Amino acid sequence: DPVAALRDRVRLVPGAFVRITFATGVAPNRDTALALVSKYRDGSAASRAFSMAFTHAQVTLQHLGLTDERAMLSCRIASRLFGTDSTCSNPEALGLNRLSQQNLWGHGISGDLPILVVVVTEADALPLVRQILLAQEYWRVKNLRADVVILNEHPADYLDDAQRQLADLLLEPRWTGWKDKRGGVFLLRSEGMNVDDRHLLNAVARVVLRAELGALAPQLDRHATWLFDAPVGPVPAFSRPVPSPNPPVVPRLVMENGMGGFTADGREYVVVLEGDRETPLPWSNVMANEGFGTVVSSGGAAYSWAENSRENRLTPFANDPVTDPTGEAIYLRDERSKAVWGATPGPLPRDPDASRWVIHHGAGTTRYRHAVLGLEQELTVSVDPTHPVKLSRLTLTNTSAESRRVSVFGYVEWCLGPPRLGNRRFVATGVDAASGALVARNTYNQECSERVAFFHATSRVHSWTCDRTEFIGRNSTAAQPAALAREKLQGRVGAGLDPCGALQVTLDIPPGESRRVAFVLGQGADAAAAATLAERFSELDEVDDGCDSRGGDHP
Repeated sequence: DPVAALRDRVRLVPGAFVRITFATGVAPNRDTALALVSKYRDGSAASRAFSMAFTHAQVTLQHLGLTDERAMLSCRIASRLFGTDSTCSNPEALGLNRLSQQNLWGHGISGDLPILVVVVTEADALPLVRQILLAQEYWRVKNLRADVVILNEHPADYLDDAQRQLADLLLEPRWTGWKDKRGGVFLLRSEGMNVDDRHLLNAVARVVLRAELGALAPQLDRHATWLFDAPVGPVPAFSRPVPSPNPPVVPRLVMENGMGGFTADGREYVVVLEGDRETPLPWSNVMANEGFGTVVSSGGAAYSWAENSRENRLTPFANDPVTDPTGEAIYLRDERSKAVWGATPGPLPRDPDASRWVIHHGAGTTRYRHAVLGLEQELTVSVDPTHPVKLSRLTLTNTSAESRRVSVFGYVEWCLGPPRLGNRRFVATGVDAASGALVARNTYNQECSERVAFFHATSRVHSWTCDRTEFIGRNSTAAQPAALAREKLQGRVGAGLDPCGALQVTLDIPPGESRRVAFVLGQGADAAAAATLAERFSELDEVDDGCDSRGGDHP
């Protein structure tokens, strides 16, 4: 699993300083690469490179006719166009869009490159359009490609000044060669364009600028009111539950290798994780029926799909054997002590003193057994034999002498398409009124535009959200989600979010008794089919039938 890692050791006397340069490069062959290495081993080479880069930048700006201020504006647009800053996108259009990438082709736009839309409503918009074209030329010098779409919404009149001025601008020598070409500029009129096409253009655009809102800088300074102001700063460290003195019993194993083995009847493979121990690579189980499937690892990482495991991934698949990340997880929190742990060994970190995990991989089912002080748990994961749903049934047993209140958080990160950069921004989320299930769809995914995914719980939901920024927290990870440090989820839903599905269920468990809850992940052919599936699997009896029927009856 290749990386490049270097360490340098220096010794500093009092008052001294040292400068170290790390250089990364590429060359067409080994000899050229070695020549570059030799050149940049010289301590002054980096200083010369920085100086030459500054000079080259100034010459470039002079050639393009850009001031430093306008170059900075071009870079600010680029952070939104080529990066993850979505403050200039149009969430309303994302929610209204019903078309896919193929519908752009009729306008000569491929949709493969980032798109910036300038909406022109008045004839005096020429300075803004010119500034955007200059920025696009600046990006080309940096080898960044984007399509600029000028959408003329000014009503056509006898003279049609707005359209004529825009057309004349694009006939200037520096831009005429890029008209209606990939990575160039496209001039379109809204008159004669149907409403769906207009929604599509505004939805696919990573940046939407409107001439009537004024100059470029004020538009970039506007704060998008629809964005969620996620808490800033590090997520506080979670307290961990006290390990149980009675960890799950390991059955007698055959062909045991130190980390696991087969059960005596050969129907399951059992993985035993003591403390923070991990398997050498993720040891996984694939469970699927004819139209739906999931992969789960012994550490708890999972991803699911419907119909096609690449083109219609419901949750993302990283396939990283080192970190084994996941887009699906179940977390638990003791509401009295605020201790946090998981229904699976990951993604929360484990310490050497953690209790034992016993994982049973069987035909059609995987079970995770664990215990903390006063509480035993078992998570059974399965795919229903006939329906396109994944079932995750959690059983908690109170072995203490006092009542326990535990919040269970089910979390899925929506993908709803192939592993394509930027695909998830088209996922729109909602709540099904009848069942209360969280639903999600991606109309931009042509093959599955009508399909609707859902995430549901069999117990009454205490709180929920469809915003991954809220649940995980900015600059945090699934190993320390910010939502577990807050009382409840905020109920954010809609388009333009970083989409996820998160449900909080609260269970009161008297001494000596057990409580169960199941999370159901699935997808229907349309909204009605998804609602029917969510309603069908809203009761534990139906979940039990789906889980127990896969408990080893299949080869």
